[in-house]
Amino acid sequence: TTVGAAEITAATGNVVVQSKSRQSGDVKALGDSFSIIGVGIQRGDVDTIARNELTIESGASITSRRGDVTILADSYDYGHTRVRSGSGGLVGISEAFSDIDVSQETLLDVADNVSITAADSVTVKSTYDTDQSINADAISNSGVAIPTATADVRLSGIENEDALIRTSIGAATLAGSTVNVTAEIADLNTVADANSEASAGIADSDARSDIDIKAHADVFVASGALLDGGDSVNLTADLTEIAADSNARGATVTDGRGSLIGDPNADAGVVLATAATVTTETGSELKSQVINISALTDETLSDVDAHAVHRPSHVNSPKESESLQADRVIDFNSTLIMLVAAFAGREAVLSAYDQAVRDGYRFYSYGDAMLIS
Repeated sequence: TTVGAAEITAATGNVVVQSKSRQSGDVKALGDSFSIIGVGIQRGDVDTIARNELTIESGASITSRRGDVTILADSYDYGHTRVRSGSGGLVGISEAFSDIDVSQETLLDVADNVSITAADSVTVKSTYDTDQSINADAISNSGVAIPTATADVRLSGIENEDALIRTSIGAATLAGSTVNVTAEIADLNTVADANSEASAGIADSDARSDIDIKAHADVFVASGALLDGGDSVNLTADLTEIAADSNARGATVTDGRGSLIGDPNADAGVVLATAATVTTETGSELKSQVINISALTDETLSDVDAHAVHRPSHVNSPKESESLQADRVIDFNSTLIMLVAAFAGREAVLSAYDQAVRDGYRFYSYGDAMLIS
């Protein structure tokens, strides 16, 4: 969506300029194979490439004399796969593979020499939501059973390594009672479930689930920009609703039937690489009674779970591994914690921060206070 060097004026109401992107993919792959040698291979993939751009070009003038002006780039992706593979016979090989790969960029650009004015609020916002889920099941009941289930979810960028949600203000004028400039990843939910089950004389059951998320919310205000808010100016880069559930279960037991010899394996992983940045260049001007600038991230590993279950054919109760502890890696660039580390030492501060995460302390979320003991 592009607005050229035009004049848009609402005498009494609001002005809304919006670019909306909606992408969805839903895949099912279900199959069974029963023979002397049964081979069932099912695959379901969703690949999404979405680029949503809204540009206000140089020379444009947008005015609401009695209301609000909203400039909004709004993107949403949905993907779901359900893959099931079953096999039986003297030798049963079941493979269930599923992959969701999302490449996303939502870019809002207000060029130089643009004027956006409202009696009430001016809001310039890029926002992105996504909901991705995979269920992959491989089941084999055979003399020799070899089921494999794999579930992978990836979120990244198109021209950039990270999925980029960016709001950029050039040498433009934004004026209203409130001026809001926002880049937001409002809701990012991913689920990867891989389940592999076998009952046989000899069973080799493997399950793997992986989630890899690279996302960046960025607000940029260039030199020469004027943001004039009578009540407040708010610059926000926000990633506050991120949930990643990765679950893998490999079992050499199906419906209560065990295996004489079993080798179950399960591997679940999550990688979250997220960033929220707000940049105001030298030469930009923010005028207001109140100025709020915030860059927020909330990386939540809701569930990372890997189970390997083996039940020998002559034993009533299975042996099951415990849930795995998820590790979170946080890369600090320019934050309060690095200022503290300059005095207390990097290793000591990061060790204290890890302790806070493990014990569920809440003070570390706010970024404006720290207690080290």
